Amino acid sequence: MLTIISDTNYLCTNYIPLFFSSSAKKESFLFFDIETTGLNHKNSFLSMIGAAVPKEGAIKLYQFLAEKETPEEEQALLLAFTDLCREKTGFIHFNGSTFDLPYLRHKYREYAMDCPLENKGSLDLYRELRPLSTLFPLPDFRQKSLESLVGYKRKDRLNGKELIKVYHSYANSGNSSEKELLLLHNHDDVEGMLALTALGVILACLRGQFTLEHTESLQSKTLDNQILQEILFRLLLPAALPVPLSFSKNGAYITIQENICKIKMPLLEGTLKYFYPDYKNYYYLPMEDEAVHKSVGIYVDREYRENAKASNCYKRISGFFLKAAGSPSLPLFKESYEKKEIYIQWSEDFRHSTSIQEEFLKSFLSS
Repeated sequence: MLTIISDTNYLCTNYIPLFFSSSAKKESFLFFDIETTGLNHKNSFLSMIGAAVPKEGAIKLYQFLAEKETPEEEQALLLAFTDLCREKTGFIHFNGSTFDLPYLRHKYREYAMDCPLENKGSLDLYRELRPLSTLFPLPDFRQKSLESLVGYKRKDRLNGKELIKVYHSYANSGNSSEKELLLLHNHDDVEGMLALTALGVILACLRGQFTLEHTESLQSKTLDNQILQEILFRLLLPAALPVPLSFSKNGAYITIQENICKIKMPLLEGTLKYFYPDYKNYYYLPMEDEAVHKSVGIYVDREYRENAKASNCYKRISGFFLKAAGSPSLPLFKESYEKKEIYIQWSEDFRHSTSIQEEFLKSFLSS
């Protein structure tokens, strides 16, 4: 078995707490990725294990490569990985829940060895980052596609099938150039995972882990000379993205640069309806086109009132509105009962309350 130890410039220790509880130790986690000659553990060979370990403010990358396709080499890989896993409490991988973890468990069982992954924490970046699939126009949700979001540039050009052919050839010949190709592919897989942890900044933002720093009203003119009014929210995030990212969702334009997130939303002017939830306690007044509580409506002549229904139990409000999402505990407005879109009023209370604005943004982002 060949062991290669190297350093990496991708320091992910600032991002790991975004995926785990704040009490978790940054040094107690291990990133890993395996290379095999097939998908079925019964008739394929474990050719390499790559792992990255936070250590003393740096990241060490370990690669264990089987030099021959023999049971002895496979066992040596498993033993080396076990030693590296000692005192580690969590394991980070990309789609390892589907392949890497079951494969390793079967291999350890095959050789009657204790699996170091049992009863330990496990974080699958594929599953954790899945909510981002609706935000960015990616061709697929493979690791290589996600790496483009954080600016990680691979040197490796091999795909899975090519890698298997190269390994078979290397195991027979010991060719050094083929060995370098194998090591490079695994190196980029592991280092690419380290780079992907930066996307935890976006997840943290969507979970409401931010501080609202500033809110600003903007005005501009459209191409047809109409006045466009917008609200700009500036948020402070718990960590910095290595590259700027932007996306649009639910009518908002969102940009993240370093640890600053800016959310720009159009401010809509018009008349919307606030629907009272307890419509059985209201009368609808057709002449006024709104509902009043029965304690007040009882004084209106019967011919000018009727029992309210859910669809007409509303009060009309004119002013400025922001499109909302989720379930904020704020008064919500709609164009009509049938419409799904909801809005909140850009009122004096909303304008001057940081806590209300944060509640609105957390609900919007979490949706």
